Amino acid sequence: MMRRLLVSVAVILLVASVAYAAAASLNVDGGVVQAGSGSVGQCDTDGVSVGYHVKYDNNVNDFVVDFVTVSGIASACAGKTVAVQLTKDGSAISGASGTATVQGSSVQVNLSTPAKAADVNDVHVAIY
Repeated sequence: MMRRLLVSVAVILLVASVAYAAAASLNVDGGVVQAGSGSVGQCDTDGVSVGYHVKYDNNVNDFVVDFVTVSGIASACAGKTVAVQLTKDGSAISGASGTATVQGSSVQVNLSTPAKAADVNDVHVAIY
C-alpha cells in the first residue's frame, strides 16, 4: 500500500515537472491580443460602410453575393489590406471571404466563393 502511494506521488511530481518545463519553453512575444468589434485604434477610427453586390447565379438557381464594397476608408489606411468574411448566425460562411489592398477611400473585395444572399446576415471587416 505504501509503495503504491509513493509511486503515485512520484508520477504526479513527474507530470507536474514536465508541464512546468513545457510552459517555460514557450515563446511569448508580448504582442497585443484583441477581441470584439469596433475600432481598435488602427488607421480608420470612425468605421467603414459595407455594400453587397447581389446577382442571380444560374449555377445555383439563387441570388448570391459575389463581392463586397468597403467604403469610407480613411486615407491613413492606404496600402493596407482589407479582409472581409461573410457570416450567418455568427458563423463564417465557408469560402465567403476575400482580401484586397486599399488604394483609395473605397475598395472592392471579391469573395473566394459566392454566398447565397439569403444566408448572409453579417459581415466582419478588418484592415491591417
